[in-house]
Amino acid sequence: MAASETEAVEEAPALTFIGYGAFGEDTLRVRMPTILTKAIDFMYRRLHAPDASTATDDEEASARRAIGILSKLKYEMQTGKPMPPIEDGASDQAAWNQALKEAMGPEGEPPRWWHAPWLLSECYMYRRIHQACAQAPLLADMDVFQEAKDDAFACSMESMEALGAFTLRAVDPEALADQASRRNAFEVMLQFSLWGNKSDLSLMAEFDGRTSLSHLQAGSEAHLQELRSFILQNDFEDVWDRLSTLAGARIDVVLDNSGFELFTDLCLAHWMTAGGYASTVHFHGKAMPWFVSDVTESDLVWTLNELGRQPAGSALQCLALQWKRFIRDGTWQFSAADGQTEPFVMIWHDQSLAKSLRDTAGQGMTGRRDEFWTYPHAFHQMAEVRPQLYSDLGQSQLILFKGDLNYRKLVGDRAWSPTTPFSKALQGFCPAPLCALRALKCNTVAGLTADKVDEAQAQEPNFMTIGRFAVVQFFDPSKASDCA
Repeated sequence: MAASETEAVEEAPALTFIGYGAFGEDTLRVRMPTILTKAIDFMYRRLHAPDASTATDDEEASARRAIGILSKLKYEMQTGKPMPPIEDGASDQAAWNQALKEAMGPEGEPPRWWHAPWLLSECYMYRRIHQACAQAPLLADMDVFQEAKDDAFACSMESMEALGAFTLRAVDPEALADQASRRNAFEVMLQFSLWGNKSDLSLMAEFDGRTSLSHLQAGSEAHLQELRSFILQNDFEDVWDRLSTLAGARIDVVLDNSGFELFTDLCLAHWMTAGGYASTVHFHGKAMPWFVSDVTESDLVWTLNELGRQPAGSALQCLALQWKRFIRDGTWQFSAADGQTEPFVMIWHDQSLAKSLRDTAGQGMTGRRDEFWTYPHAFHQMAEVRPQLYSDLGQSQLILFKGDLNYRKLVGDRAWSPTTPFSKALQGFCPAPLCALRALKCNTVAGLTADKVDEAQAQEPNFMTIGRFAVVQFFDPSKASDCA
């Protein structure tokens, strides 16, 4: 264990579901079982769908086994049973089982629900969903959360149309000609991306697919101004100082949620590309359905296809056409999992776009095509567990880490004092200059001033978990003793 990690263990214990207020307990008692119930319901309906009528007896039996496995998992979660090893023979099995081994009790007993670390447990549920589906041919290629993602996208059209129109104005050559206009546009685009993180389906178990999500989304510059006071740490000037020095650089975006948040991220990437700051933008997503709404490659392509179906000449269609060009010429590249060469082919309506994504992802970029993003590990473990990925990220001139889960992994999902320096909470994770854009939705945060903590607590005692507050935090390894 590195010295920085030893200090963290002593100063800030790993979060668990018990002992950190009602939010943690409700996560395992209510939210996670509800998510699992919806996944089981999707699988049951898939088994009885008209196109499943030609399934063989063995295929039906394997699908029913998968449903039974997840029903048992739900019971085990709620009753504090042991968490057995991963046993599907996938390439990440050894890493997962090592993490479970390290979480064993003092007498060598396996980790148990309610008592194992929060991050490990929550990731484990999604990995078990993947394991169950993978062994059933009827379910193996399905995203059990796709319906919720599609519905959330449809419920976000109004906000996307407004942001799409703004983006087209911001990337116009006349708008980019003025440096002051550039700075202002970047601040707006960054804040749209920041607040897009409020739309997180893993925390919206009650979402029924029919309610507009506009109340969660910043839909105008005026709304952004209203939200500015809820940014508890705003390092925008530091981020701008870094970006404004770049020309033709590589910029990485570690994605979080699909739907509206992904759209805001693509708009921001478009602006950085059109402004000449980035010659390539590398997007990092998940290799399997994860935390309900996290971005997979199929989500990216589905989004582009849906935007492309909007009325001819509309802002959304214009953006989709340009973004597809960025992918085809290699300006934008998406990274998923090592060896995933035929991902979700059935959903591609543009086979040339599919080939472009697969080709650019395979041209000497295996370090970015990494399953680490669906490991239960904190990011400070990356250099040891997946050194190739860490080295590859070191080639970036700026990394944007989006959202709550990525932030939790940045700071090790520990119960830091909120005034702990952000650089210390990173525990030696220093691949390149990085910026975290996160709406607070879990009991961990670092890098705040005491005044801001007091101010937030006065407004809302549970300010770390309600998604109303946010942070924009920047860290430059070249200026930090923590990375010496």
